[in-house]
Amino acid sequence: MKITLNVSDFKYELKDIFESEYKNCPFSDDAIEELFYYYEDIEDITDEEIEFDPIDICKNWTEYKSLKQIKEKYDVKNIQELEKQTNVIGFDTGYLVENY
Repeated sequence: MKITLNVSDFKYELKDIFESEYKNCPFSDDAIEELFYYYEDIEDITDEEIEFDPIDICKNWTEYKSLKQIKEKYDVKNIQELEKQTNVIGFDTGYLVENY
């Protein structure tokens, strides 16, 4: 059995799991929406459904509020350098970086 999630469902499920288990969700609402669209795009490109695994999502991604925070974690001068090493999703209030 499968359930198709829209962006609101994705956001609710991700936050609900983390708030019930860990007291807080590691992503802002904006970041959750970006992740939803990222995975939706992958499904469209590959024509394969992706299983919703919130633990895996949180292990694979970190949200940063600024380039300064990213530079503290990674030895890069700019986002373009980091994009050569991993996936980076930029959005209005920050960045999502796929951990490697």
